[in-house]
Amino acid sequence: MDLEDFDQPKKIIRAKKAINKKTKVHIVFDEKARRDYLTGFSKRKQARKKKAEEEFKVLLKEEKKRIKQEARESYMKLTKSFEPVPEVEHLQTEEYDLGTHSVCITELSTDEIAKHNNWIGANRPVTIKEEEKKKCP
Repeated sequence: MDLEDFDQPKKIIRAKKAINKKTKVHIVFDEKARRDYLTGFSKRKQARKKKAEEEFKVLLKEEKKRIKQEARESYMKLTKSFEPVPEVEHLQTEEYDLGTHSVCITELSTDEIAKHNNWIGANRPVTIKEEEKKKCP
């Protein structure tokens, strides 16, 4: 053994692994695809914006449809409320047939309805006569 052999580091030779060429990934650089990607940011943004607007229009249309339906239903309830009131039906006094329509004229008194429903009665101002005013101090 020479002293020179100890001064220089020894190279370790390792066996190379076999490359599996069947599963190896090949990357191909496509300049056109790169350019489309880099210049397409605004196009993609505009596409997202357009899609959101279309979805908003659809939701707005559905909301308008729902509101119209509710208005129709409330109108039907209003027209249904013109049924005769059972407490007042017997008070109908005069009925006129005019050909195209008929008219019923009824005089209603709050006193009569109040007696029937046990209400307090009509709201009327109480007037005190002059004689009673003089008596009160």
